[in-house]
Amino acid sequence: MSNPTQNYAFIDANYLRRAYEDSMRRLLADASWVNIDFVSIKRSLNASKVFYYDAVDEDAADVTERVTRLDAIAALDGFHVRQGTISPKKTQKQVDVQLAVDALLHAFNKNIWHASLIAGDLYFKPLVDALINLGVHVHVFYDPHSAAKRLHRVADIGVPVTLKTFWDWSAVEYQEIHTVPRITRNENDNHPGGIHMVMRS
Repeated sequence: MSNPTQNYAFIDANYLRRAYEDSMRRLLADASWVNIDFVSIKRSLNASKVFYYDAVDEDAADVTERVTRLDAIAALDGFHVRQGTISPKKTQKQVDVQLAVDALLHAFNKNIWHASLIAGDLYFKPLVDALINLGVHVHVFYDPHSAAKRLHRVADIGVPVTLKTFWDWSAVEYQEIHTVPRITRNENDNHPGGIHMVMRS
């Protein structure tokens, strides 16, 4: 019998990479998605399984590195990698559809009561609507600077992913070779979110 409180996480890899680098590079110029610690993401989302959706351009210069990293993610406990394809126009195909199909199948089969979605594109809104109609409690984790508001507003809970969140989702090895950031807040300035990342000496 399935556990009614099972929480599965579904990650749009392309969105996560872009959001991580856009946010972290406000703090550290050398920040790269390769520094993401996926185990930390799984733990912070309290997910029992993580489904990761990506596509690799076979003609790209870093294709070997990308494939190696996908293999490493797939080898993590509770992780499942789904690969789409890259069109001749260099856009991802099948990735979004596969994510939606998997999430709906798990919901229909009563494998999950809770779904965590890391995504920001509006075309996931019908998926969120459908999951909620099936009785699934949906959290959408999104970058406030890039996500479509209509997506996270239809979720049960929209969770903004901040600089602090991305820092916490970074590999320990990466954190150790950089100065640890300290968060300060000032609601009277124009800094996005009123949040500053101050480097500790």
